[in-house]
Amino acid sequence: MKKNNFKELEELELEGLSISSDKILNGISADIGILRYISEVVELYFPKIIDLFVGLAGANTQQDK
Repeated sequence: MKKNNFKELEELELEGLSISSDKILNGISADIGILRYISEVVELYFPKIIDLFVGLAGANTQQDK
């Protein structure tokens, strides 16, 4: 029986793949850390930036009352 070419290609790719699980885990942890930092910055500054643009547009905010 003839083997599927895609299966052969998959097997060749898996044989050539030699990334350790520790390296993958460290990469994922670094990505999560970067995303956490970006989300904290957005959470801290985004509402203030929106208030700034609303104030520049001339709308009344709660602080003006």
